[in-house]
Amino acid sequence: NELARYIAKNLVFHERTKHIEIDCHVVKEKLKKCLIHLFPISTIEKLADIYTKALSPQSFYNIFSS
Repeated sequence: NELARYIAKNLVFHERTKHIEIDCHVVKEKLKKCLIHLFPISTIEKLADIYTKALSPQSFYNIFSS
């Protein structure tokens, strides 16, 4: 998700992201040390979509079965 990647790299946190501030600091520290890399994930591979979005039966099945 592009927004998650932006938040992880951004030094200033928006008011709505305070609850993930500590996690993002950990991620930013690891990014700076090149211990981790963030890669984009295509929409059809996002497992969280099962819990957060209304999906068509085919999309649900494709994610659920992987």
